[in-house]
Amino acid sequence: MSKAKGVFYRRIEGVFPDNVVAILTNRRGGFSRSPYDSMNLATHVGDDPHAVAQNRELLIREAKLPSEPLWLEQIHSDRIVYNYGPAGTPPLADASWTDRSGLVCIVLTADCLPILVANKSGTEVAAIHAGWRGLAHGIIKSSIKAMNCDPGGLIVWLGPNIGRCLFEVGQDVKDEFAVNGFEIESNFATAEDGKMFADLVGLASGQLKELGVSEIVIDGTCCYEDSEHFYSFRRDEDTGRFASLIYIK
Repeated sequence: MSKAKGVFYRRIEGVFPDNVVAILTNRRGGFSRSPYDSMNLATHVGDDPHAVAQNRELLIREAKLPSEPLWLEQIHSDRIVYNYGPAGTPPLADASWTDRSGLVCIVLTADCLPILVANKSGTEVAAIHAGWRGLAHGIIKSSIKAMNCDPGGLIVWLGPNIGRCLFEVGQDVKDEFAVNGFEIESNFATAEDGKMFADLVGLASGQLKELGVSEIVIDGTCCYEDSEHFYSFRRDEDTGRFASLIYIK
């Protein structure tokens, strides 16, 4: 992790082309007070808006971002927007992509799966917010289609999310994936007590492979278990959001 005046973030190294920058933030080093302590970047969770604004400014400055990120109003959908640059009103979407240098695509999560994408030539990038609803509704397919790249030429990073042993769901979640034709048997498990658990990484990886993506890098961190570094809605309910972002130099 890098620290600059209290801001912790990590450059995601060795995954994307050299002209692509990808960054993962964590919860430490910002201005937000408990239960959002302290680097919350979301405006919709009940945190002090001034603290969130300070956190966003700090991230931009200390991570030396080339522009204000395109913040989204994430709605658990299959909607992706093209990033022309910072927007006055955050678009209603769960992913953004761009082929322009210096424009930052970003998603915020706290259990849902953050996905960063770039083509191997480093000319297109995308950031995807993939909760179970988005995955069931096809956010990955929508995003790959929007980028208009050969899926075999893409590199995909799957970030920190709630692990499969902790993501308890109901039968309705499994049914939603089944109705939409997605592979379910290997990605849902039922414990001896009858509780059902879902694997977001498995669901996402399966969809990516079906689309023709072969280069998938999995971070493997469970944000529920790592309370020191990451927010988790399932763990804390009232909590903040961390960021996964990507841009072309």
